[in-house]
Amino acid sequence: KRTIEIGVYTGYSTLCVAQAMPDDSYTVACDINEGWTNVAKRYWKEALVDKKIDLRLGPAVDTLNALLEDGQSGSFDFIFIDADKDSYDDYYELSLRLLRPGGLIAIDNVLLFGSVVDSSALDESLKNAITEISIQSVRDLNRKIRSDNRVDISMLKLADGLTLVRKKEINIT
Repeated sequence: KRTIEIGVYTGYSTLCVAQAMPDDSYTVACDINEGWTNVAKRYWKEALVDKKIDLRLGPAVDTLNALLEDGQSGSFDFIFIDADKDSYDDYYELSLRLLRPGGLIAIDNVLLFGSVVDSSALDESLKNAITEISIQSVRDLNRKIRSDNRVDISMLKLADGLTLVRKKEINIT
């Protein structure tokens, strides 16, 4: 019932999640671009899901920290990360704090058009859009998640790569 989307763009994935959720669900949608999110708001309203979505314009790290400061740690069921790749590690760590045990994080673009495995795989049209820093950031996060004992993972090779991360249940002994 409680979700976060980091990186809204035109709002398609936010719309899909909101439509799948019950009427009393709540989604925090994080983005920095008012122009693109105005497109999103138009479609959210048309689909009658706009009341479920709390759009927060500003750096996502600030929004996530504000949620933590507001006492919302461990209260979200699903978080989708699809924003600036250089900040993926920050988003991942903050998301884990906000996610309830058993909750799911979906991280998009974990293969970056194959460049995470082989930088030479990028064609010329993508070389300007994807920096070496972004490639290295995603590589580092993939390695980190692979050995993170707080979570169970599955990396899917569909589209541009999607990693599903399930926060492990807390074991009280």
